[in-house]
Amino acid sequence: MACLLMVLFEYHSLRTALLHDTEVQARIIGENSTAAMLFKDRNTIVENLAALRQSDQIELASIFGKDGELLASYRSPDASSLPDEFAAGHPRLTPGQSFHHFTMTYLDLVEPIKFKNRSLGYMFIRAKLLPMYQRLLLFIGAALISVPVFSALGVALLLVGRLRKKVAEAQEELYHLAYVDGTTLLPNRNAFTRHLQRVLAQMERSRNKSRLALLFMDLDNFKLVNDGFGHAVGDLLLHAVAERLTGALRQSDLLCRLGGDEFTVILESVDDLSAAHRVGQKLLQVLSQPFSIENREIYVTASIGIGIYPDDARDMETLLKNADNAMYHAKELGKNNCQFFSAAMNRKTTLRLALETGLRQALERDEFRVFYQPIIDLESDAISGVEALVRWESAEGRIGPDQFIPVAEECGLIVPIGLWVLQTACRQLALWRGMGFESISLAVNLSTRQFRDEQLVEQIFSVISETGIPAEFLCLEITESALMDNIETALEKLRALTEKNIRLAVDDFGTGYSSLSYLKKLPLSELKIDRSFTRDIPDDQDDVAITETILAMARSLRLQVVAEGVETRSQAEFLRQRGCDWVQGFLYSRPVPADEMTALLKMTHPWDSGPRDLADHGAAGQ
Repeated sequence: MACLLMVLFEYHSLRTALLHDTEVQARIIGENSTAAMLFKDRNTIVENLAALRQSDQIELASIFGKDGELLASYRSPDASSLPDEFAAGHPRLTPGQSFHHFTMTYLDLVEPIKFKNRSLGYMFIRAKLLPMYQRLLLFIGAALISVPVFSALGVALLLVGRLRKKVAEAQEELYHLAYVDGTTLLPNRNAFTRHLQRVLAQMERSRNKSRLALLFMDLDNFKLVNDGFGHAVGDLLLHAVAERLTGALRQSDLLCRLGGDEFTVILESVDDLSAAHRVGQKLLQVLSQPFSIENREIYVTASIGIGIYPDDARDMETLLKNADNAMYHAKELGKNNCQFFSAAMNRKTTLRLALETGLRQALERDEFRVFYQPIIDLESDAISGVEALVRWESAEGRIGPDQFIPVAEECGLIVPIGLWVLQTACRQLALWRGMGFESISLAVNLSTRQFRDEQLVEQIFSVISETGIPAEFLCLEITESALMDNIETALEKLRALTEKNIRLAVDDFGTGYSSLSYLKKLPLSELKIDRSFTRDIPDDQDDVAITETILAMARSLRLQVVAEGVETRSQAEFLRQRGCDWVQGFLYSRPVPADEMTALLKMTHPWDSGPRDLADHGAAGQ
């Protein structure tokens, strides 16, 4: 009877311990994934799930958004497939409540993921029971031997000892999972937060005049490593980076990995601010040597921002935010450098965040407008086409494209904005064709981020089909940097587009870094000379030489040329004499709304009896 009671007690203890451990793991991973879930950062969520590799019991795990969308999954090599009931959300889960279910072979657990009491989704974990049964069998064998030998007191002591050992092992494992990053073995975000809060509290209580420096480091272009070599190589690189950085720091300095490719360093008792900068420079220096990862030589640089307590902030959240802002400032200055935080930088970052927030709402609020600038045929002096340009008329007033386009590009909003511009402009071209302007072509810009989108070609074909415009009247303008970003992928997309007779132009030609050897291979139809070269012709001899060279090269490649930024008659005449095909600029018209563009089209066509001198019209409107 004593043996049976021991077995039952052990079985219950093992089940309870497994459930508790699994719940803690789910909560820790959920807390570490909240920021990533807010921004649908799937790579970071996958990375957080990878910590489960350390467990011999977790078979599979998945994180779902609040709408049931599968965001990321982890599977052990011998895992079964995800249950069908979890494909679109768990039907038995009450929002905000956890749920678990034991079968003979596994434990299913569903744990909600929250941020400030707001539900972000939930996590599903399946833990296999085989390791538990193996431990139970070992226990049964030990019990069968021990019961005849030991008294009831001995059995009780054995149980207590085993329980204490299991509790200690569980606590050690949970501590490792809670405070150690699984990829780099550095302290993780939880450990960083705990340590920094404790140190700042001590400094506040002691009221000494020493400072603390927080270095916020982000690896430059790390996404290219993951995309080019895979996440496994990326993880190995992160581990190697962590080892190299650790070797460059003192034992008293704390290096942590916050997640992704972000690291922090806490430097205590910093009396000389230049010392913090020297540490930052030292870290950049140790990263300058290449890393050898799986027979690949990989170069890494980083951008570092430095926040100082109490000079820059008196609380942890503000100090971290300011160091993060300083890091982004370092990236803006060309990356691979180290910058201190400043109040001016904080104001700039605040404005940028406000701009990004406004951009996210602008599409929903219908605040974007498409303006059109005429493209003039120099031979006939008539409008041969128009370029579509996006404008943002927010509730606070009109915001220039030079302000919001870079922000939209950086945060990814340029993709939906660019698609909306393409749809709107193509619909307008269809309306103009219905009014009789059937010779007018349409030029639409594609941003670098938009050109990388895998759905781009299908979306363009869909818009053409929906609006019914002839494909040959659509010209897509792409910058040199976007074309050269991944030449093979760019060639595939360009060929797919030209097969449908869509015209392609290199925008802002001469300002990028394209190779002429690649340029002649691209299926292009046009080049656009950047306004920086036309602005000072015919007076500036350097600009004259560059413009003439571009025109000669275009003729040899059988490409037509559009010159931007034409503002004077002397510029237009110079370009006409040099064989430029088309021009656009304020001499003819500023970008105008669709209704004003319609009026210009009526003024410049041969069958219209109205005034033909568009140049005078444009000049008067400046």
